[in-house]
Amino acid sequence: MILNYLYLLVLKVGLICICVRGWTISRKKTMIWGPGLENDAVLPARYFFIQAVDTQGRNLDGVYHEGCYCPQEEPVHWETALNCPMNYTQINRDLYNFPKINLKRLAKEGVDRFGIHNALCHYSVVNNKIYRKTHGEHVGFSMFMDNILLSMVIMGRKKPELYDVALTNFFFFPYDEKKYGPKMKHISFFDFFKWKYQINIDGTVAAYRFPYLIAGDAVVFKQDSNYYEHFYKELKPWVHYIPFKRDLSDIEDKLNWAIHNDQKAQKIAQQAQQFARENLQARDVFCYHWVLFKEYARRQSTKPKIHKGMEHIKQPDDHESQCDCLRRPN
Repeated sequence: MILNYLYLLVLKVGLICICVRGWTISRKKTMIWGPGLENDAVLPARYFFIQAVDTQGRNLDGVYHEGCYCPQEEPVHWETALNCPMNYTQINRDLYNFPKINLKRLAKEGVDRFGIHNALCHYSVVNNKIYRKTHGEHVGFSMFMDNILLSMVIMGRKKPELYDVALTNFFFFPYDEKKYGPKMKHISFFDFFKWKYQINIDGTVAAYRFPYLIAGDAVVFKQDSNYYEHFYKELKPWVHYIPFKRDLSDIEDKLNWAIHNDQKAQKIAQQAQQFARENLQARDVFCYHWVLFKEYARRQSTKPKIHKGMEHIKQPDDHESQCDCLRRPN
């Protein structure tokens, strides 16, 4: 099933720019409609529809239902349409010490070294299908919870005028309500931004929510960390976020700085949001992983295989949708 319009879920409606390679979109002929455009409409989420039309009156089609598995058959067309970069400096840095990658050796040594007392997921991609096998235990996560997160909760209980901190679940340690306070209900991520400041703390790896936090309008405080995602080195402390020490020892000083330097702090939030808009859209994330997989495959000295005990990770399915996959390479 091909949809002839784009369905958008939005919180704030701003300037919309539709840019399509090889098409000249007509502002006069393009149609935009829906209840989300009504200022007084009350909805769980504002939404509206866009039918993009070019100067020759042709509809911009080819948007499939999210449950349809209709891959682009020619990778060159896909990366050209998204205007993906040829390479990324971060990929070159990360793979510098791995000019050749022996998958057979890597599978054995990886599990032997990290798959017993740590959590490890081993993936294989064979014929465009994903297979997975898990190893080890979540020991690292337990250490994180004990050393960092609980410290943050205790700080919040001592100074509730500065911190709004609570735990939603207790997994790896005894439940002590007197010490840590009562458990709280999960908060919707969209409700995070009712608060002016956000604290970003690592889990077992770099906190996955960080790019979403800087995309909001709150000032983000980021914990010093050896973990990183592909875009971290492009961010600058005091430009895109306010840094604090890994042991949390200076976080109160940094918070007080932001409170007494509101204009400077808000400028940091605005610069972070702009960075996210320019560098962390879906296109940017897909392009990065595409280039990474290509480079990783180029360095492989052995072919990937389906190892014993691996499970096939199936694509999402929607039986109510008809997927004709009418798109074909140009």
